Amino acid sequence: MNRLKLGIALAFAALMASLGAGTSPVYAAYPTTPFGITGGEDFGWTNGGFTWYNRSVGVQGEVCDEGGVGSTTVWFYFYLNRQGAGSHYSQEPRTETNACRPFNWSEPGPAGGILSVRVWLCTTGGCGYSQLYTRP
Repeated sequence: MNRLKLGIALAFAALMASLGAGTSPVYAAYPTTPFGITGGEDFGWTNGGFTWYNRSVGVQGEVCDEGGVGSTTVWFYFYLNRQGAGSHYSQEPRTETNACRPFNWSEPGPAGGILSVRVWLCTTGGCGYSQLYTRP
């Protein structure tokens, strides 16, 4: 009886191995886009990257203020179109004063996904630099 159980177990293991069961599935890497804006002493700078998921966008990087006038804020405006035009879907700011501040979050999106992000670099005196980044 033990030989029968062992034979069945080996046959089952061979069948599962031939079907690929028990192995980890292969996942495609999500596309990424680096970003960076430098505004000089009064504006500081920001850099990082976007990870474009099915609906949402992962945002990772830092904002740095070099001790100019006030603080440095980076604004992220998320759009459902590639042109970054019209009303934005959502927005998120990150601010720092006289230092660097890391950030890392995922901005949720609707069906169809977020297709572009406009990044603005601002100080307490206003915004001066922007760049549009689109989903690859």
